[in-house]
Amino acid sequence: MLEPKNLFTYNRCLNVDTLSDVSVLHFKHEINHYPRPEEERNIRDFYKITLIVKGRATLFCNQCSYPLIPGKLFFSSCEDLTSYAIETPFLEIYDVIFRESAFRELMEEGFRNFFLSGKGAAENGHGTLILNAGREVPKLIRMMYRETEEGSLHHALAGRLLLRLLFLHLERLEAESKRPGVAEEIVALIRNTIETNFAEKLNFRLLALRAGVSPEHLNRVYRKKTGKTISEALKERRLEAAETLLRNSGMKITEIALRSGFHDPSYFSREFQKKYRIAPGLFRQNMNGLN
Repeated sequence: MLEPKNLFTYNRCLNVDTLSDVSVLHFKHEINHYPRPEEERNIRDFYKITLIVKGRATLFCNQCSYPLIPGKLFFSSCEDLTSYAIETPFLEIYDVIFRESAFRELMEEGFRNFFLSGKGAAENGHGTLILNAGREVPKLIRMMYRETEEGSLHHALAGRLLLRLLFLHLERLEAESKRPGVAEEIVALIRNTIETNFAEKLNFRLLALRAGVSPEHLNRVYRKKTGKTISEALKERRLEAAETLLRNSGMKITEIALRSGFHDPSYFSREFQKKYRIAPGLFRQNMNGLN
């Protein structure tokens, strides 16, 4: 969880195209583009869709953070407070920006549910909508960029029509992200990762990238489906491994703790006693007495 909003420093971004309601910009932000991304945020007088083309970053939006990799896109409203922590030499993006008037038209023309359900899916309205861009959306955004660059006679009309087409694609992508089975796939990925790597430090960020969701959403889906957090499931599997080693090996308890993924033997002993109602040493003695 990030700092409360009132601790942020704001930078206001203005629509650079005063002649059109819709335009597309292309940027290559260098790694130090935002020197203090967690404290300094951008607000704007427009809405935007951002497509990640190359590079990696962490997006800070309101009270949440999200991993960004090529092929991801996200929606930002005028109210969202955003910045990036860029993690590669540069971050290449396209920004599709559109004014309040274009946004109102989209809402009136049937996209209201997309915006409302999207914001609801994005950390209960405190984050932003993150989607996998697929194959067609990047092509469409590049077409919109060419329209912006050429500034043809019909640029304004073309921009509004292409924006509607873009949101048709986004609506389908958002529906696809909610299709039955996605949550089950996430749970299966987590369970397989825990089973094969329980003794190692779990990289939640990398796991979220593999699942195509934010770390917060990853944990929320797993908890909803299993009744426990990922950390709780990981600790449970480590304790099961430790119990097996106590039963079947002559290793020292400190070595068993390390082999099971516990790097603090004292913490291991406390957690083992909580689960099995007996200290690890006494557990081993009792098992030896039974053999």
